[in-house]
Amino acid sequence: MIPSDAILNNLNTGIIILNKNLKIKYANNFCKIIFEKENLQNLPLSQLFMECKNIERILTAIKKNENLLNFEVECNLSTKKIFKISINYYKSEIILVIDDITEKKEAELRLMHTDKLAALGELAASIIHEIKNPLTSLKGFAELLPSRLNDKQFLNKFASIILEEINRLNNFIENLLKFARPSVGELKLLNVNKVVEDVVNLLKYELKNKDISLELNLKNTPQIKGDYNQLKQVFLNLLINAINAIESNGRIEIRNSIKLIKEEDGKYREYIIYEIKDNGRGIPDNIKEKIFQPFFTTGEKGTGLGLSIAQRIINQHNGFIGFDSRKGEGTTFYIYLPSERN
Repeated sequence: MIPSDAILNNLNTGIIILNKNLKIKYANNFCKIIFEKENLQNLPLSQLFMECKNIERILTAIKKNENLLNFEVECNLSTKKIFKISINYYKSEIILVIDDITEKKEAELRLMHTDKLAALGELAASIIHEIKNPLTSLKGFAELLPSRLNDKQFLNKFASIILEEINRLNNFIENLLKFARPSVGELKLLNVNKVVEDVVNLLKYELKNKDISLELNLKNTPQIKGDYNQLKQVFLNLLINAINAIESNGRIEIRNSIKLIKEEDGKYREYIIYEIKDNGRGIPDNIKEKIFQPFFTTGEKGTGLGLSIAQRIINQHNGFIGFDSRKGEGTTFYIYLPSERN
């Protein structure tokens, strides 16, 4: 039984009722408006959606008698329209509920564009700041140079400053390039334990100098397909961050484990998880969402690109990175890398 026209025709939602042959038995006024057709009676559903993408999914759901909830369809009518369609069944009738979300989608795109412009502005300001500081130092010394040509102490200091600031600029530009396009080379079979052990050996002096104990608890794990040098950079960045976060009675632990994780396609995939845990000062709640943003740093030195680069490298290895931290209690970073045994 078709509900009262008076009710359905005053809805800002499209209602279509189909017969068993998938022809329109009923359509309210809103459907006529959004599909720009005066008469929809007996029109085949496939003809109504002739100018729409992904309509096969709707037809398949109806044939299988499946409910469908909020499925998005893009239609090229006089203008591009985006509809959200749900399918329900009542006795022998097929009911389509259609929402026009075109304006909402356009608003979301405008907001996304605004956010991107704001992020680009912040990025540009950070780049200018990082380049301007060393140039200011060089400019100041260069202005004094003509009057101090006979001052050997000044000249030695000037030469030292030039070298230091040029190295700083060079390191910044290299990190910026790594962030923009991390150069992951040919992925080869490797054991990540070897990468971790090599990084720890590189930092032995730094750990000893700061009186930090480091405990390795690494199980034998399957190989992955990866870039040794890029993964080395990831673990190096995370370990240096851990060292810098520790103030006294330093402890760092690195452990690994294997876990099956259910992915979006419903299949399980084996991941190797590396945990890097420190007992440093932790990350305050108000900056947790920012730590992977490029150029964000709480330190006096550094460009704030380390974690951004690490995240991009892990993503390019089809993995992901996360963390858990409490202020004053330390931080644990988790690196998930897909096993080649999948």
